Amino acid sequence: MASAIATTRASPPPVPPPQQQRPPPPFSKQAEPICATNPTLPASYRKRGSERRLVSIDSNDKTSVEQYIDSDVDVSRLNCIHRHLWIAGLPQISRSLHEQTLLRRTIALTDQADLHLVWSGNIIFIKPVPEYLLNHAFWSTHICPSQSLHESARGLLLSYLWLLPSRADFILAIEHQILPPTLQWNAWVTFSASVLALDNPQRLDHATLQHTNSRYLYGELRLDRLSLIYRFCSVTHDPWTFVRGYQYNYANYTSFIERNFTWAITAAIYITIVLTAMQVGLATKRLQDDKRFHDAAFGFTVFSIVAPLAVIAAAMAIVVVVFAISWRYAKRRQREAAMTRPHVGKDVAAQHARSMSSGLADGGARKKRRNYGQRGRNPNDVA
Repeated sequence: MASAIATTRASPPPVPPPQQQRPPPPFSKQAEPICATNPTLPASYRKRGSERRLVSIDSNDKTSVEQYIDSDVDVSRLNCIHRHLWIAGLPQISRSLHEQTLLRRTIALTDQADLHLVWSGNIIFIKPVPEYLLNHAFWSTHICPSQSLHESARGLLLSYLWLLPSRADFILAIEHQILPPTLQWNAWVTFSASVLALDNPQRLDHATLQHTNSRYLYGELRLDRLSLIYRFCSVTHDPWTFVRGYQYNYANYTSFIERNFTWAITAAIYITIVLTAMQVGLATKRLQDDKRFHDAAFGFTVFSIVAPLAVIAAAMAIVVVVFAISWRYAKRRQREAAMTRPHVGKDVAAQHARSMSSGLADGGARKKRRNYGQRGRNPNDVA
């Protein structure tokens, strides 16, 4: 009789998911420039955000170095508004460096990767090439193990190939200290050719840039439109970004008003021209008895009186709001500093008390010398 006992077959062990292959450096070891053999990292960097502070870098600590790289190539502010970047720029490579000078643009160096290739008026911000991006061993040790670091660093490296394709661009880059001063033209050509063997920066699509940060799908970005996106995008919209935009470049309230209300001068000139034309029209016989023209002149006259007052009121209101937000932020930072460093407030108070007491003592001594001087005696003379 056949046994009815069902035999259970042992299930095979679960197959582990395939590990993601570690990306290689974007250039060969042989193409590494001599000047980048031993890249020098700074001793510290400024941590950006709501709390700005100085962070030291320990070159012997892998975590400390990678935290610095993450801050140095960070473009997260642009990534969070990526689907709106078409408003600020085109999905194409940037102009070369000599073309930027032909456009009469001034090259301003910046240490922020999220300001790299951002332009405003006749200024374009360019980040100097970090030496570690030219070092093959540095890529293998610190950048390639992290997918996000590799994508951001690779995109930043590609942007320099857009900027510096010719010898004229290379010379300008050396003059503006965008490239290391000891880098030679032939070394840069060899390095660029090695990168181009893996990437084709002339094509900007997801096939060629699938391992590159999405920010570098766009070349140059316009600063005022980035600020517009930051002010009204649902991801970044809040009172602070509404006032400051993407990059706050105002040293005082006067410059803030000048840059944001220059259009009011043009409007005032136009209103003046229209009012003058209406006066001429009312003096002509053809329009003296035209009721519609009289109504239009009356309406525009009232508008020309009310509109400047409204603009002035709006400007004052905006300045008050900006001042209130800045004041609130300063007070909050002061409270945070007092909580984290309470001895600072005590030291300041003690120093203020000492200065007040010394000031009173000096004032008494000066008064005593003045009284003795009036009597013709020296206050230090002993009777």
